[in-house]
Amino acid sequence: MMRAARVLVVGDTITDAEQTANVLRARGFETAASSGETAIAELLASRRPDVVLFDGAGENGEHDNDNIELFAEAVRGTDLWQDLPFIILGDENSELMPGDAALLVDHLSDRALPAELDHRIKAVARLAVMRAEVNRRARTLKRMGRQAGFEVSPPAFVNDPTILIVGAGRGALKVQNAYGEGPRFLGAPSTNLALDILEKENVDAVVIDATNDSERALDTLATLRRIATWTSLPAIAIVPEDAAAGEFYETGASDVLPVDAEEARLVTRLHLLVREHRYARAIHKVFRSAGHIPCDPDCPLASREFALKHLVDLVSGCDRHGDALSLIAIAVSGGTGAARIASAFGGALAKMVRGEDLGARVGEGFFLLMLPGTDEKVATRVRDRISRVVGATDFGITEDGAPVVADVGYALASYRPGDTADSLLARALDALS
Repeated sequence: MMRAARVLVVGDTITDAEQTANVLRARGFETAASSGETAIAELLASRRPDVVLFDGAGENGEHDNDNIELFAEAVRGTDLWQDLPFIILGDENSELMPGDAALLVDHLSDRALPAELDHRIKAVARLAVMRAEVNRRARTLKRMGRQAGFEVSPPAFVNDPTILIVGAGRGALKVQNAYGEGPRFLGAPSTNLALDILEKENVDAVVIDATNDSERALDTLATLRRIATWTSLPAIAIVPEDAAAGEFYETGASDVLPVDAEEARLVTRLHLLVREHRYARAIHKVFRSAGHIPCDPDCPLASREFALKHLVDLVSGCDRHGDALSLIAIAVSGGTGAARIASAFGGALAKMVRGEDLGARVGEGFFLLMLPGTDEKVATRVRDRISRVVGATDFGITEDGAPVVADVGYALASYRPGDTADSLLARALDALS
């Protein structure tokens, strides 16, 4: 879980930007509105946005993006150009951004619904946090005199995607005709069969055909999004020509297209979503690789040395950009031996957190969980969830047949302006006593 994303809305006029910013603010985002002329100052402020939204939609369908283009030209070639995700709202034929502009460039219609914007902003903001964290880990290894054995970049091309089509109507035919022979198509007439295929196959995207039965399609989408493994899997709904898209977006669709949409548009949307998903999957693969960073000898968590050096980099990001950061300190004790408790608890903790969250063993019976991009409010929910899961976890038995018992205490500290790595860590550990 992340705090609410900060979105900088850049319009050709401040009035245009404010209108869109107000819509996003009503959905819980933290927003700032700017014209192209003043957007640079917003980017250089102490609290940098997570996502930049170019509102290129003008009145009466006109697109006058002179100020936006000036802004784009000003940041081209800077670190901001490479690090920040950009979303363009407006003319889908616009060439405001070249394909190599940034971490992610998405292009939404000027008719995009609030729920569609909500979904896309959260998706690209999460991906940006993941990318920043994998790069931080590489920097930490370098400071330790080690070579990072990983390098992850967005795929330039999407070759041979595997697409699961749920349903068998005009939407299914539309997708297959649009793509031709490139992708590998899998078919599932029911939700249960779709879930079975997802468990067995490495699927890049799901297309849900809602042309025959919209209610059944919504149920399929809702079921998919209730399962943690598939919450971020691209899911596109193909709906009848006159169907309302809002309910599908609110249920979690990555995109919704009418069955009479241009085939090129369908292919473009799928291509972008699959590219984004493959990039996220590649980063997750790094995070889930136990050997990508130095680990504690008794459990699959980061070593104390790596964690403390990494915390310095995390705090510096808070200082420079106003990033959120929270630490959860955990004290574990029991009568079955420190090494066995460390192995059992550390293994359980590693499975409970996002890949971009860093768990570490920092002492005998002491663990630390670093949550980048997470404020105190969200971190409190994470702590409570971990506490509930740990309370219901069977940690196994000792060689003598006795159950592994762990008494666990938790403390929470979130970054405050002026904090150093040492002061933040001390506040978290002191709260355990």
